[in-house]
Amino acid sequence: MNVREAYGRKLRLFRKERRLSQEELAELAGCSTRAISNLERGLSGPGFDMLEKLASALDVPMRAFFEFADAQDKRSDMLASLLQTANGLSDDDLAVALQQVRALQGRSVSGQQETAKKDRPDTGG
Repeated sequence: MNVREAYGRKLRLFRKERRLSQEELAELAGCSTRAISNLERGLSGPGFDMLEKLASALDVPMRAFFEFADAQDKRSDMLASLLQTANGLSDDDLAVALQQVRALQGRSVSGQQETAKKDRPDTGG
C-alpha cells in the first residue's frame, strides 16, 4: 500500500465514522465528489489546502491522516470505528452495547475452548 492509498483509507474511515456521504464531505470541504472519490481510492493525493479543508470538515487533526500504522491494520481501524461510534451513544445505550460486546466475547472464548478440546488427542482416560 502506498501513501496515497493509506491516506485514502484514513479519509474514508473518518468520513464513515461521521456518517457523511462523499457528496456531503465534498460540500463541507468545498471540492467535488469526484475529488473525494479519487482521494479515497488513492488515485490522487491532497495538496496542503485540501488537507486543511478536509481535516476541518471532519474535525480531525491533519496528522491523523498520516498515522499509517493503524491504517494498515484492519482490526485497529475497526476498534477505532467502534470507539468513535460508542462515544456518540447515550449512557443507557452504551451499557447495552457493552453487554452485547461481552456476550460476543464470551461466545468467542467458548468457541476457542471447544476447538482446543477437539484438537487434543484422546488419551482414553
